[in-house]
Amino acid sequence: MVSVSASSVGNDAQTNCQQQTHVDFEPLELEQVDHKRAVRRVSRHLVSLFFLLAITCYLDRANLAFAASQLREDLHFSATTYGLGAGVFFIGYALFQIPSNLILVKVGAPPWLGCMLALWGAVAALSAFITSATQFMTLRFLLGIAECGAFPGMWYHLSLFLDAGELGVAYTGITTATALSQVIGGPLAAALLLLDGTFGLHGWQWLFICEGIPTIIFAVILKVYLAPTPATAQCLTTQERVWLQKRQDEAIAARTESACHSSVKGGLLNWRVWYLGLVWLLMESALFGIIFWCPQLIEAGFYGSQDENTKAGIPQGAAAGGWHDSKVALLSAAVFAPAAVAMMINANLSKQAQERHWHGCLPVFAAGICLELMPVAQELLGFRASFLLLILGAAGAWCIHGPLHSWPATFLQGNAAAAGTALINSMGALGGFIGPSLIGFLADDNDEDDYGAAMMAVGIFMMCAAVLMLGFPEPAVSQAAGTSRGRDDNVNKIDQELERQPMLEAIPWETHYVDHRR
Repeated sequence: MVSVSASSVGNDAQTNCQQQTHVDFEPLELEQVDHKRAVRRVSRHLVSLFFLLAITCYLDRANLAFAASQLREDLHFSATTYGLGAGVFFIGYALFQIPSNLILVKVGAPPWLGCMLALWGAVAALSAFITSATQFMTLRFLLGIAECGAFPGMWYHLSLFLDAGELGVAYTGITTATALSQVIGGPLAAALLLLDGTFGLHGWQWLFICEGIPTIIFAVILKVYLAPTPATAQCLTTQERVWLQKRQDEAIAARTESACHSSVKGGLLNWRVWYLGLVWLLMESALFGIIFWCPQLIEAGFYGSQDENTKAGIPQGAAAGGWHDSKVALLSAAVFAPAAVAMMINANLSKQAQERHWHGCLPVFAAGICLELMPVAQELLGFRASFLLLILGAAGAWCIHGPLHSWPATFLQGNAAAAGTALINSMGALGGFIGPSLIGFLADDNDEDDYGAAMMAVGIFMMCAAVLMLGFPEPAVSQAAGTSRGRDDNVNKIDQELERQPMLEAIPWETHYVDHRR
């Protein structure tokens, strides 16, 4: 008889969330479970909920970009003030990310993510009623605290259900939301900005209210439907739940025997974590620089800068009415649609080639070149050529997500994975402060909201990140497991090898190993 206990999987989350279950099955019964079907069903359950969570997160995080023109005009914010407000979000995000993730490990994802989701929805809705720069900065800081645990919490929770290979695929599906949220957010913002003047509220106020309240509703849905453990996943049959829980228990138990892989200290002191964190810092500087300034960059290019129009007496922002800002929002969505497609294509190519370095480096380096050329193209050919380069640059930049973020799961496990992933995201959050703030400073420094120098700075960040991505030293992989024997056999091989050699990497999309030292 096989006795399987759906216990805590190396942490206290399950004991706090539900009673343990104890089910007995003959080994033959568990062998008859369709493993691929079980993984596919639980992946669909988790990825669908986390995809919606990621969409919600980025909509609430970046709706400021679509509101910026009206908000700056109505509240008389300079580009520097706006850039600091956009960036201060990431100060709260970085400071509280590791504590938030450690709490999630203790109490479980459903209650903690649901609580944080409700908080950030409330803060996002309250942003509609700011009247000063101080209130603006304060609410942005609180929003960062509320959202800080979302992405590392999702990655950690996925690791309770999926192995390294399955995580790579799931991660790519979820992070597509970072680009698609801008595609969805553009038309949605365009419609909400048309409400300008309704019930005495500006369009930017409607934008914050209407995107904040649904977030609170989704918090309840997430709390109710997200499975805390494989043993409680209602999307699976009883045998599938027992098999999946057994697989994950055995894999995690074996890997956490190595302190350097499973302890919080091990995750925080691992130099590869800091290396990837630096890459992510540079990339987040660029990505959020584009996200928060894209609508204003388009407005300045197609319609003239705010300062130029103000001097000429041309209505701008709130004074221009909702339709003007709606057009800008729709054009912004056009920038991110190709990025979502490119991201998926690059992830699939990387998967097929079993390679990350070049699939992360080349598109990002090309994106940096595109942004470097934007001021020259605008000067010689006009903003339409510059706009095309912006689209290509965004497409290349978003390609980094799959290759970069699938690496930590290959050399970190348990609490080390939670802490290490949170540290990488915290360093990226610092970039989220640097990028938007630097663009605002450079735009004000030119007196006419000229974004040429800012785009060149963002391009340099991208090219530096691309070079570092290419040079990342992957942990060596043992050739002892060089044959493909099915996913379950490979999990056992990973466990055995990790006990003997502390620095191994399992290629996350494959069922066999590759020796990179050859």
